[in-house]
Amino acid sequence: MGQISILYSITAESQAKKAVSDYFGIKMPVLENWLHAFVYVRNICAHHARLWNKELSIQIKFPKKINRIWLSSGNINSRKIYEVLGIITYFLDTIVPKNTFRKKLDRLFFKYPNIDFSAMGFPVNWKKDPFWN
Repeated sequence: MGQISILYSITAESQAKKAVSDYFGIKMPVLENWLHAFVYVRNICAHHARLWNKELSIQIKFPKKINRIWLSSGNINSRKIYEVLGIITYFLDTIVPKNTFRKKLDRLFFKYPNIDFSAMGFPVNWKKDPFWN
């Protein structure tokens, strides 16, 4: 994942780089930021560090314009895992439209009912967001 992120970030602006960002329906700088966020969160997980309520040291960029359904709450902390979960879901929906990530996330949350969703950056009514349905 790190190599993909680096490769994309060092590639000069070109038709190929634009084609990749167009495939995901976002601008090149946002895609570059999101790939970096994947690497950052993957490294946290790989080194068994705390993630669920961590304040991320990178700020995730919000797309100003997006071609697909996206998180609708405007009150999102871009330094929490909620945003990254949204990005993962968005990528999976683009690549594998019939993925089961949302269901797996629901099962995980059901298994641990005492989770403090606000500590992860989830808005109060996040389940009502059309993005998660």
